Amino acid sequence: MTLNAVASPKEHQQQLQNYFLKKSPALSLNSYAEEYHHRGNTITASGLPPYSQYTQQGKKLFSETFSNGHGYRYCFRSNGMGIASDFPYFDVLSGQVKTLATEINACREENGEPAYAYDQAEMKSIHLYMMESSRRNITNVIMPNDPAAEEAFNKGQQLFFSRRGQLDMACAHCHIDFSNQRYSEQLIPPALGLPLRMPRYDKASDTVTTLHERFNECLSYTRAKPFPLQSEVLRNLEFYLFYVNNTLPLNAPSIK
Repeated sequence: MTLNAVASPKEHQQQLQNYFLKKSPALSLNSYAEEYHHRGNTITASGLPPYSQYTQQGKKLFSETFSNGHGYRYCFRSNGMGIASDFPYFDVLSGQVKTLATEINACREENGEPAYAYDQAEMKSIHLYMMESSRRNITNVIMPNDPAAEEAFNKGQQLFFSRRGQLDMACAHCHIDFSNQRYSEQLIPPALGLPLRMPRYDKASDTVTTLHERFNECLSYTRAKPFPLQSEVLRNLEFYLFYVNNTLPLNAPSIK
């Protein structure tokens, strides 16, 4: 893919989306958000998806009251439902990218509760529940008129296109250049749609994989060192990927 080195975030977004439209003209943009893995038997005998135990647990946790009498609904607009399409966002006051996961922990800490580890089951369940409430919402990541926001986007873009690890490969090699090709028995998903289907439920292991865990999984394939979950580096990468996926619908959680 040829990119304009001085393109603005909006121009880069358009270049990337146009690249995939030209590469596969029979596919609409929205089709990139659809399920990538064959779902197979995805409805259980109860009529619910196989990850329903996580969303039910997430709903229970989200509805609980903190020790000060408040709860998650006090922290988020619309009581926290249907808002995941606005994340991540660049907070001009702190000068950092905020994700849904970091805001869940911020809510806890503001109300005197300990933060969750980002790979903790409780965090994943609440995150999954909030994401499912936003399914089919159009991704709407705002780029503020702030140089620091564009810098965060550029850092995420740089990570995506930079070679890393012992295999000297970039994220873009797989998810742009080799997208929709087979690696072993799996198809490599394109950058368009990739973050929109996360978190992902893995049927074989009965586990939930978050977007940041997926980032580190990809880094391990190139034999590069992983980053701490929700570190600034990965939050910038999330900001970049969701921004270039603007106008596409969320479709999380997905099933593998």
